[in-house]
Amino acid sequence: MLKYIRLFLLCTYILAAVGFLYSIMNPYKNTLYIGVDIYSAPFCITTSAGELKGFNIDVAYALGKALDSNIEFRILPLTSLHKNLIKGTIDAVIVPFNANNEKNTQNVLLSNTYYTNGLSYLIFKDQPLEIDSISETKGINICVLDKPFVLNFVRQNYYNANILIYKSSSEATRALYKKDCTVIVDTRSSNEYFITKHRLNRIKSTLIDNAKAYHHEYKIAVRNNAHELAEEINRALNYLDATGQLERIHKKWFGTSRYENTHKKQKK
Repeated sequence: MLKYIRLFLLCTYILAAVGFLYSIMNPYKNTLYIGVDIYSAPFCITTSAGELKGFNIDVAYALGKALDSNIEFRILPLTSLHKNLIKGTIDAVIVPFNANNEKNTQNVLLSNTYYTNGLSYLIFKDQPLEIDSISETKGINICVLDKPFVLNFVRQNYYNANILIYKSSSEATRALYKKDCTVIVDTRSSNEYFITKHRLNRIKSTLIDNAKAYHHEYKIAVRNNAHELAEEINRALNYLDATGQLERIHKKWFGTSRYENTHKKQKK
């Protein structure tokens, strides 16, 4: 009897040791802690009940399933996400930051692109106007969201137009329907999300082709020594892309294909 007890205890110790070693070797330890910023609709928002929702949240949960890992979010100010990632209090960051900006990518490894953004304009579908040149905007009214980089682009490129500034997409869209302006200029993500959320079938979002400098690629960031995790995330993203899951998430939040209305598609 004593022999069996010793054997049982030995097996218990071995299993405990294996579990300990696995927890050290496994980079995400069955739980991946992801830092997010909740003030970046439609990528990450909170409901009245405090529930996290958004395009990035859905992508993160899909990644978790592909990696066979639990996902736990850490809500942090946008300005402190990079610092917490370097310190190791979170494993990854998924926020709408421009991966082409070197300041956003210091001391981190980046995944493949999971979303591409840019500037676009909203216009009625039956209206043939194109605004890729200054001459085409002479005298027209352009509604612009009160965002510094959007305003900067419009002022530099469409100085022949009359610029009307609005604080929200709702206000700008009401102005469009009242014909106070001809087009609305904002980010592709904001325009497509607003159309999808409010089911606005009469208007469309068109990428501004001469705004390639504002073409942003969004990627997931991990610490620069987490090579294995970065590779696993890329494999998971490739899987989500190949199985159409990224496409479904994109259409849910933006109503379009991932590659529809992008500079990449226009170049092909």
